[in-house]
Amino acid sequence: MQITKWKKHAKDNFAKVFSNGKSPESKQQEVLIERLYRELGKIQVEYEWLKKKIGSI
Repeated sequence: MQITKWKKHAKDNFAKVFSNGKSPESKQQEVLIERLYRELGKIQVEYEWLKKKIGSI
């Protein structure tokens, strides 16, 4: 019984295992994450710059 379930699951998902592993939604999510990390980095640099400017006044 368990082997039959495993075998069915394996057959249904073999294509995913041997594909590049990324669905279009996954690719979109990666692009969004990259953009957010870039924006976060920019904000952190601006924050540090402002801290230094305020500290030197």
